[in-house]
Amino acid sequence: MLAKSKILSIIIISIVFFVNITYAQEKPVIKNPDKIEVINGVRYYIHIVQAKQTVYSIAQAYFVTVEDIEKTNPEAKRGIHPNQLLKIPVIEHKEKRLEEVVNDSNYIYHQIKSQETLFGISLKYKVTEEDIRKVNPKLGVYPIIGEVLRIPYMPTKAGTIVENPVKDTVPKVAEKNPKKLFKHKVKRQETIYSLTKKYNITEEQLYKYNPVLKDGLKKGQWIFIPVVSELGEAVSIDSTQLIRMIENKFNVEKETEKLYNFAVKSEVYNVALMLPLYLDEINSIEVHDVMKIERAETYKSFSFIQFYEGFMLAVDTLQKSGLSIKLFVYDVNVNLDKLETILSNPEMNEMDLIVGPLFTTSFKVVSRFAKENDINIINPFSPKVMLIEDNPQVFKIIPSFADQLIRVCEYISDSFTNGNIILVHNGSDQEMKYAELIKSKFNINHDTFNPGIKEIICSPTGSVEEVLRSFVVGKENILITLSNNEVFILNFIRHLKNQDEKYNIFLFGMPEWQNYNIETRFLLKLRFHTFLSSYVDYDNEHVEKFIFSFRKKYLTEPSLEKFAFQGYDIGLYFLSALNMFGRDFDKYLKEFDVDLLHTKFDFRKENNDGFKNQYINIVRYEDFKLIDVRKLQLKMLKEE
Repeated sequence: MLAKSKILSIIIISIVFFVNITYAQEKPVIKNPDKIEVINGVRYYIHIVQAKQTVYSIAQAYFVTVEDIEKTNPEAKRGIHPNQLLKIPVIEHKEKRLEEVVNDSNYIYHQIKSQETLFGISLKYKVTEEDIRKVNPKLGVYPIIGEVLRIPYMPTKAGTIVENPVKDTVPKVAEKNPKKLFKHKVKRQETIYSLTKKYNITEEQLYKYNPVLKDGLKKGQWIFIPVVSELGEAVSIDSTQLIRMIENKFNVEKETEKLYNFAVKSEVYNVALMLPLYLDEINSIEVHDVMKIERAETYKSFSFIQFYEGFMLAVDTLQKSGLSIKLFVYDVNVNLDKLETILSNPEMNEMDLIVGPLFTTSFKVVSRFAKENDINIINPFSPKVMLIEDNPQVFKIIPSFADQLIRVCEYISDSFTNGNIILVHNGSDQEMKYAELIKSKFNINHDTFNPGIKEIICSPTGSVEEVLRSFVVGKENILITLSNNEVFILNFIRHLKNQDEKYNIFLFGMPEWQNYNIETRFLLKLRFHTFLSSYVDYDNEHVEKFIFSFRKKYLTEPSLEKFAFQGYDIGLYFLSALNMFGRDFDKYLKEFDVDLLHTKFDFRKENNDGFKNQYINIVRYEDFKLIDVRKLQLKMLKEE
């Protein structure tokens, strides 16, 4: 407990009122890469190993294989260490492009640049992320700037690349192919025509990379400009050019000049993170007298500290893909006077993204400010639909309860073809409202699923005999129960627990049931399903890596209940989007996806409202633990 309190004190002191963080990729340095020695008639680069380098990263830099290095340096098989000398065989590369090297093995070689992600690279070459990982088995979870990837492609003849090949047709080769994109901020009086002339591109190319232009060009708008090069021109790479590519990868600076320094400068984004840290109460936390230390949960300052810690881990992760941000952390709770002071700071007008505040009253104030200043803002925890009404800048992470029920109905429609649906509720106004929603949803889906719903109203202490009489032998009996009354639910389960021997029952209940004193074996027998806005699969390798990193950095266990996973996922998703597309990332989310830890983000918007996440985790009990039903279905299909 003492250690945790001290850690909090250190973290809070380091925050003060804002934190400026500018990340740049830390790259190892090669000494004298242009020195070539001849040993026994063979030419070698002499490479001095730097801290954090691996045999794989060195092999990627010199365009050789790990086996090439280990063959000439047998000791490298046991590992390498800083200042170790390695002999790297000089391999001549002929007829290859400088940035996209086409060889006779049906691959393009792509060197990862600042702000590139695996998703973006897959879109560029019209392949899937899985395709890239298959031919790059040692690729980590997140690509590193300077790393060289093999990209599978379909060749026609030397110097050409087929785009979208169609069977039995002659592929058409484009005259120009973009090597990269850079961002341009639209100035006053600029037009589509003037931009095409300025950058020597066509209107078709401009619209292709900027779908938002269909609504017109606007002053201050950020757009993508493709940098084009003639296709079919092969560049021979001699030893000098190869050395320059290596220098570029490892960020080597010559005394006279930087070679191949053509990269567009990365944009630095301003991000505000607004959390209730209660800094004014931090002095009340006693860390010197062990007898006076309370449980961490008793201090307000600990309430959302794991959200902050998870968010910061996402920032650490994204530095590997070239993220550059200034992060401003503000202590925002329900004190509106203090909040108005923060919003009056000139720096707030320069924000590219705002995360929080967490409390509804404060969020309403900041969301109005965000709308006035055209800044996207994230609400992490509230399911209230009113927060996105008439404000296109707001992103709401948690689906409303009504939206969650709709997703459950869609799952049932998609998963059950022989369903006998029984809807049980207590007749209250609230449960009647949700019952009508469920019935209307199934009526909408009647073309593919027409169950003929049986609606049964049971009082909290009433009998469930009518429910039992509604079951049908030989059908999938889908029992949806809206009640949260613990007494009723316990009695309900007690009457149902032995019916599985006669009937095929699928019980759908409320998330709160997990907190009730129900034996898991009964829920297993009834194939109990529920729905959760947050669910963590602790068998997932990405979750395991996150937990390891969190423990190592913060010396404590990350918790879903304390919002560590939520902080990480929100940081990872929105900072990735900001890094890839700029502050107008909301225009490109249909083409964007990130593997998250506790849910998925599937944002939809209507009219002038903001974005609401439509995704809900649907889980059921399997082997005495909750399992994502979508993963369970995939497992069953593989077994078949």
